[in-house]
Amino acid sequence: MDVPVESTDDRVGEGNLERWPVPLRARARTVLLLVAGLVALAWAAVVWIDLLGMVERGDRFKPVWVHLFNDRPVEWIQWFILPATTVGAAYLAARLHHLEEQRPASFFFLLAIATALMLIEDAGDIRHVISDYVVQFHGDRVLGLPTRVATDVPYFALLAAVPLYALIRYGRDAWRAPGARPYLVTGFGLYALAGASSGIRHLGDLYVRLGAFIDARIMGGRFPVPEGMDPDRAHFFLVDSLLEESVESLAAACFLGIVLAFATDVRARRLESAR
Repeated sequence: MDVPVESTDDRVGEGNLERWPVPLRARARTVLLLVAGLVALAWAAVVWIDLLGMVERGDRFKPVWVHLFNDRPVEWIQWFILPATTVGAAYLAARLHHLEEQRPASFFFLLAIATALMLIEDAGDIRHVISDYVVQFHGDRVLGLPTRVATDVPYFALLAAVPLYALIRYGRDAWRAPGARPYLVTGFGLYALAGASSGIRHLGDLYVRLGAFIDARIMGGRFPVPEGMDPDRAHFFLVDSLLEESVESLAAACFLGIVLAFATDVRARRLESAR
């Protein structure tokens, strides 16, 4: 007896929405707006409490930015989104492979690997282990550069190699989903900005100088320094924690948005023809 073969159109049609996992039915815009809202709330708390002093606090209480940034709730957002992106991208890669869409499947397979590596780095701060080890044996400068620059730049370059290869080799195939395009451009752009700046943050005390400039020119010198912390260190954290973690959280949301938007376009049969 012949077994009926399900057509590609039947498999990807909007009518078969129930065959997709519930998380992949989420709207990319909803995820991005949710993350942006959480980041905005954190910044609103910093402005309201730390900068404007609208809430009375005793001297023994640390500034609110210490509790919201720097391995705190804003960074935790990434620790939820990155594994979700890894699992979602891996599932989508398998689904596309089943539909004989090999090139976009390869893109999402590489995206799954990239986000898994990014999660390991973000949660484990592996670069600090490497740079501390090099500093221990070679001092504060290597090849005429600050040691942390000499170690961070190659490290971030290696970390970026997987998503960069995916973008260069298969980016055109990911572009076939119109709904995924804004997230593709924004996500890769934000991560490129965060990675490049983080790699050279110790070059000429870049983050310290930038943080001091932002504090003086934008915050009116009101950025609070926790008791016992050097002001330069606080200005470093202003960029490294508040700004960089905000950018990375939005970038992570965009990466998840790529997966969700592409899945939506697959279900709705909106993928453009391969060129």
